[in-house]
Amino acid sequence: MKQDPSLFVLLCMSKVFLREKLKGVPEYHTPIELDNPAIAGRTDTVVPIPINTLGKWLFGVPGYAGNAVFDGFSDPPKVVVNIHSEVQPEVIEVIDQLFSAAGGVRQG
Repeated sequence: MKQDPSLFVLLCMSKVFLREKLKGVPEYHTPIELDNPAIAGRTDTVVPIPINTLGKWLFGVPGYAGNAVFDGFSDPPKVVVNIHSEVQPEVIEVIDQLFSAAGGVRQG
């Protein structure tokens, strides 16, 4: 099955649009601490970008893709966030609040 390349572009734009919309929501800026502090993004000049907020962890920064995966091939399209089983329930609650601010709901 041949896939329409415009869908890929739309999907990428959706991630950027949602990220920009959620930057205005306080939960986006919730401080986090990763188990592995070496995980970071990188600028064009190889300066590390720390992954120190929920928004950066979800949506990524240059050099770090983030954990929110946009699935435009499902019906309806959805955002999938894979969360480690050891994540504290408070973190999941903040993620729910963040996506709720964008009109989303959690399934499962």
